[in-house]
Amino acid sequence: MSTVPMELLAPAGGEEALRAAVAGGADAVYLGGRAFNARAGAANFDAAEIEAAVRYAHERRVRVYVTLNILLTEAEMEEFAAYARRLYATGADAVIVQDMGALSLLRALLPEWPVHISTQATLTGSAGCRLMESMGARRAVLARELSLAEIGAIRASTNLELEVFGHGALCVSYSGQCLFSSFIGARSGNRGRCAQPCRMAYTLEDEGGRDLLAGEKAGAHLLSPRDLNLLDHLPALAAAGASALKIEGRMKRAEYVATVVRVYRRALDGAPPTAADHRDLEQIFNREFTPGCAMGRPGREFMSWQRPNNRGLRLGRVTDFARGRLGLKLETDLAPGDGIEVWTGRGREGETVGALFDETGRNLTTAPAGRQVWLPYAGQARPGDRVFKTADAALLQAARRTFQSGAVGRQRPLAMTVCGAVGERLRLTVAEADGKTVEVFSLSPAVAARQRPLEPEYLRRQLGRLGGTPFVLAALDLRLEGDILIPVSELNEMRRAAVAQLLAETARPPISPAEWERRRAAWQRLPAETAPLPQGGVGVLLADASLLRPLARLGLRRLILSREWRRFPLCGPESLRALAAWGRERGIDFVWRLPRILHEGEAAALRRELEAMAAWPERPAIMAAGWEGLALLRETDPDWPWESDYSLPVLNNAALRLLTDLGARRVTLSPELNLGQIAALRPLRRTEAVVFGDMEMMVTPVCLPAAALGCRERAAQPEPGANPGPAAGRACAGSFYLRDRLDFRFPLETDRACRMHIFNSRRLHLAAGLAELAATGLRAVRLDLLRVTLAQAERAAEYYLEAWERGGAAAERAARLEAAFPEGFTKGHYYRGVTG
Repeated sequence: MSTVPMELLAPAGGEEALRAAVAGGADAVYLGGRAFNARAGAANFDAAEIEAAVRYAHERRVRVYVTLNILLTEAEMEEFAAYARRLYATGADAVIVQDMGALSLLRALLPEWPVHISTQATLTGSAGCRLMESMGARRAVLARELSLAEIGAIRASTNLELEVFGHGALCVSYSGQCLFSSFIGARSGNRGRCAQPCRMAYTLEDEGGRDLLAGEKAGAHLLSPRDLNLLDHLPALAAAGASALKIEGRMKRAEYVATVVRVYRRALDGAPPTAADHRDLEQIFNREFTPGCAMGRPGREFMSWQRPNNRGLRLGRVTDFARGRLGLKLETDLAPGDGIEVWTGRGREGETVGALFDETGRNLTTAPAGRQVWLPYAGQARPGDRVFKTADAALLQAARRTFQSGAVGRQRPLAMTVCGAVGERLRLTVAEADGKTVEVFSLSPAVAARQRPLEPEYLRRQLGRLGGTPFVLAALDLRLEGDILIPVSELNEMRRAAVAQLLAETARPPISPAEWERRRAAWQRLPAETAPLPQGGVGVLLADASLLRPLARLGLRRLILSREWRRFPLCGPESLRALAAWGRERGIDFVWRLPRILHEGEAAALRRELEAMAAWPERPAIMAAGWEGLALLRETDPDWPWESDYSLPVLNNAALRLLTDLGARRVTLSPELNLGQIAALRPLRRTEAVVFGDMEMMVTPVCLPAAALGCRERAAQPEPGANPGPAAGRACAGSFYLRDRLDFRFPLETDRACRMHIFNSRRLHLAAGLAELAATGLRAVRLDLLRVTLAQAERAAEYYLEAWERGGAAAERAARLEAAFPEGFTKGHYYRGVTG
């Protein structure tokens, strides 16, 4: 097996993990500071520690990418700019961002610093990647949900470096499209504070509340994915065009980083993965493994429903348990110090093995698979209970030896040549494998040696004293004329001088205060507005086209249609054309919202539709809900009127300006903003805010009803516009909900590409806050009526038309609205905001 040409990119959640990654053979590491970082729960680094980390990594020929990958509010932008400037000065090789305002700022203020676009930006296709390239990005961290074929298609159409996740924890949602933790607990994953509600227990229910998996022992963690493992697919991944293989795990311990990096380094260097490699990956941490979406659309095999945390290795079953002693027939080796977990009828009980005995009571230092053993156990168990080994003391100790104090770590081999003769200064030439060469001389000339001249072993010993540096003496060539001698102090000084020259980096040119201020002033200068202002008032987003005309009769003049949901009849191109003409005749702004997620096949079908529609005299305006859709639209017709949905998140003026500079006539603000944060945005006259309706919390590639109940269409990924087929045989034909431990029910919807969307259990309703929202200067609000009856849609529209456009709604209107939605409402984040 030949070497695989991909960068190995490892996580560094703290200093020990950094050392573990470097020692294990990572080509690059990614790490975060104490601010603006999407892993706020990791140890992380302060600015001085980042500087030291960059120096340590660079000395060992390892690149460092800094994560500044959260969404930023307007109040944070000045601090962000100053912080980015300081991190740039550390010499970090690149910066990773999610927020498009951050991208805009960095390209303007620090154009010398390469920018990588985070997986949180949900880049799923080639058009979106080309758009990022045009905006100055160097690399795209692709969505985890892409297949090898889709990665290959992107590679063929962009010059961006493509970074792909290869190992570690998976999000069940497309990254950047999850508001679950944000809505239910105000802890935003987009701000680095995800509470991981996907790892909690749920039941899958129908409309009537029946548990559809009762009695199946399927497990309760219905949103918990397995861990990604692409060890056996590295050549195919490289052939598809991946530039970098990323290991997830900034929240993991350093021993995990050391083990995983070691295994993947060996494979990338050309060694076929062994059974021992797979075993080590399983042992260090696994929720069971999956190749994710690399081989195609996954189903139930993607999920880890029975447990959301480390499974370890299956150790065996309990054979007997009496008087505090547990008997086991081993399926893998076991030793004192290992961690075990017994799966009982009451749950799982963990313990560290203190001692191990055979049938005679003799102490064992280790026991192989197949052996019957006994061990002291303080918990409860019954014969037949399963036991797993969750920690291997020997594996952990071997990992620690690579990075703890005293470890040699990663080394750069040196070839030294020593030349000299009596009366001449000794010359030391030091060369690295990459060709870098330095030359130093002794201060004084060599003298004739009366005894103990410079000999090979002596010189090797003195010049090889490279401890505390990243170097090791690999070869020594002596070219000495006669028996000569110089003081040992001068030899040591020559060695130190050579090392200093090898470690000296070309300093990144500092940005002068005057230049910094010039760049800031240029970036902050607002262009004159020339585009006409969009109309204000109340708009409605619908999934059911049959509601458009009844709502228009109530006086609504802005209607948006999303046609992606399977349970509603498809509104094809000719229907869109007719609706656009109908809207124009009646003074109605009719808008077609594109899907959030578009993979390559879907994007190709959408491109064909857009190209056909571009010639129409009557065509709808477009709402872009993802970067792929926006890029396709701009490539089809740069003058096509368009606007953005909140799934292209805007929390700051820079992000707002970037979208309007690209041509957006209107921008929907992020639902994670509070009223004060909205008031800080300008110009608000080009924005709208969602104030009522069904709030989408998550979109996942796995359709849960199909995975749980079976569906003949699950493996297919239909193109937009394709007939979804009859309801019979489709698990998603009914109404489904997830119920959590607090008895909240979260509705599920399936789109035409068999992806599952999860909605909040309570609809948003700003009611009493409309006056405060209007006081910010906002002119337009939106109702998201995606899961409503006609009667419910009418009640909501009547209330908000009166409350927003006519200065207040009567109490009777409010009562009718509340009666139409007995599940109750939430005010969202307008008052509380999100943490972090």
